[in-house]
Amino acid sequence: MQLIATPERKARRCAFFSLLLVLSTPIFAAPSAKDFAGQPPGATVEDLLYWAEQHNADVVALQHESEAAAARVQSAGALPDPVLRIELQDITRDNTQSPSLLPSQVGSTKYTVLQTLPLWGKRELRRDVARAQIDQAKSRGLLLSSELRSRIKINFAQHYQAYRATRLTREMLQLLRD
Repeated sequence: MQLIATPERKARRCAFFSLLLVLSTPIFAAPSAKDFAGQPPGATVEDLLYWAEQHNADVVALQHESEAAAARVQSAGALPDPVLRIELQDITRDNTQSPSLLPSQVGSTKYTVLQTLPLWGKRELRRDVARAQIDQAKSRGLLLSSELRSRIKINFAQHYQAYRATRLTREMLQLLRD
């Protein structure tokens, strides 16, 4: 049996591949009320674009990455953690007792707190790098979003073209029958 590629079949195939493209990434969020408000998702290109922006895992991950980069700006200019050093000196060992490491039972204890201070402008430079990382994450998100939107629009247009060709062919067939 040989299958003939009719315009109706092409339209179905195009719709199937458009839906497959949108669903090619895992979906973790439950459908919202807007997704199915009176019509199935994808009935219009705007609904399809909205749905894809909300449910595409890569777009959502890049949004979270951008938020994380924004949270790192404040800590980027902070001073490094201070270091506390405790040195026990003059530890002796009696034959009657094992050596003790309690600060009160050794010869002397030296406590030192160290804080490294970056040179002038280094903290501000770290803040600037963190701000640039925010812009970079946002740009990657916009790039991914625009690529996704363009693929959806192209597939939607191809689907519409196949649908219109099917309707036109049916109308022409009906005219020929009449």
